[in-house]
Amino acid sequence: MNLPELGVGLTWFAGLEPVLEANAGLIDVLEIEPQTFWRRETAEKTLVVDQPLLDALRQRPIPKLIHSIGVPVGGTCLPRAAELDLLRHVALELEVPWLSEHLSFNRVEDETGEWHTGFLLPPRLTSPVRP
Repeated sequence: MNLPELGVGLTWFAGLEPVLEANAGLIDVLEIEPQTFWRRETAEKTLVVDQPLLDALRQRPIPKLIHSIGVPVGGTCLPRAAELDLLRHVALELEVPWLSEHLSFNRVEDETGEWHTGFLLPPRLTSPVRP
């Protein structure tokens, strides 16, 4: 597989546009954390992407990568379908050559229900102890 050599990158966030404009030609690639522009619709609590912001990112004439910060792959809870759908949507819209995610977990489920850890935690690194 031939992956593109992308050069010097910068992690994008809302409000960075003046820096990008002032340094046009010095930044070769943008790393996008898509969860930073996802919103919950108040009526249905549905997760949506800020489409005008995504459109503005898509129009930037430099390559983009996605580094997801909300769908970690190191736990036992499967990612939520709505989050995966939005992640896929953003990746396709921005035509990214690859997407990365944390090898960690941030949700736990037990007999009392599911809860958020509040932080990205490492996956278990040892085998379970058998009696």
